[in-house]
Amino acid sequence: MSNHAHIVFRPVLNERTIRELKGTARLEFESDAPPLSAIMQSLKGYTARKANILLNRTGNFWQDESYDHEARDEEELDRIVKYVLNNPVKAGLVENWRDWQ
Repeated sequence: MSNHAHIVFRPVLNERTIRELKGTARLEFESDAPPLSAIMQSLKGYTARKANILLNRTGNFWQDESYDHEARDEEELDRIVKYVLNNPVKAGLVENWRDWQ
């Protein structure tokens, strides 16, 4: 989009990055993988630095407000992906999402 960005990703979790917590009343896991907040902070920091270099500018690049969201299940993930794909259509930039650059 011309004035904002969407990104959908799935952090890689596998047997090496998660472990079951023992001695708890319910099934719980912990992970060595960074949480969503750390991933987003890193992503936004990196892209802001690169964008400012490309644009020959300094200062804040991303607005403070953002909509970072964790999909809780496949149905919600599917809804989010469809929203992102159809965003250029909704904005009137293309007639079919496949035509968006």
